[in-house]
Amino acid sequence: MRMVIVISALLLFSPHAFAQDGSHLILFSGMAGYWNGTMELRSEGEIVSVYPATLHARLAQDGSQLVIRLFERPDGALTESTQVFTFDTDSLLLSSTGVAGGRRELQRYHVQGLQKIRSPFQWVIRRVGAGPVSTLRMTDVMQNDSLLIVTEQSDNGIDWRMTRVLRLARRPRPEPVRFYLPGYDRANVVAVVGDFNDWNPRRAILHRVRGGWKLVLELPPGEYQYAFSVDGAKVPDRLVSTTISDGAGGQHAIILVR
Repeated sequence: MRMVIVISALLLFSPHAFAQDGSHLILFSGMAGYWNGTMELRSEGEIVSVYPATLHARLAQDGSQLVIRLFERPDGALTESTQVFTFDTDSLLLSSTGVAGGRRELQRYHVQGLQKIRSPFQWVIRRVGAGPVSTLRMTDVMQNDSLLIVTEQSDNGIDWRMTRVLRLARRPRPEPVRFYLPGYDRANVVAVVGDFNDWNPRRAILHRVRGGWKLVLELPPGEYQYAFSVDGAKVPDRLVSTTISDGAGGQHAIILVR
């Protein structure tokens, strides 16, 4: 699934721009953190789908980039995309490099309104960039602990149609989820599979520990079904009490991330 990232790409700053304009620092101090809410897909002005979405923004270690992870659940399954944003020295042209659906993409946006920011919790930003077949326009609105990101598309640069609306609220970051499977000393590969990784055993391999296998994952808020995969065979988690039928005579465990 091709992911069109609508994250507020105006949060990035280079060391040069940082010295020239404090807007980057103000913007980042208000934006960094953990956000949870919904994504709306629209067509012809009508809402066609609404599903959960979570955004986690953090500053890169050297302070020159912002790394943002966007989690979406459009059909119950969790999808994840990562973007890295960097401003030019004039803070006007933004480069966005990211991976979504296994594909790497580079996008550049012209930024408007960054220099007008005075408060980290109240601002409006607009960015415009040319896509492969149309022009994209994103309007990002911060109001206290709420973030609204509206994406529009245009084929001619004049007539715009709204395609996506991301509505987020700031919230504490959930505790990591710890998976543990006791025994299976002779197993070669043990994984956890669920609707958070498309039931793919290659995406969450457990580590061998004394007495069993374990793995710690960061998951966005939501309810998930899962099981273990031991050398390709599905194994239920017998340490949990909440389960649901897998439709094939077995059981999936249920975990709730708050």
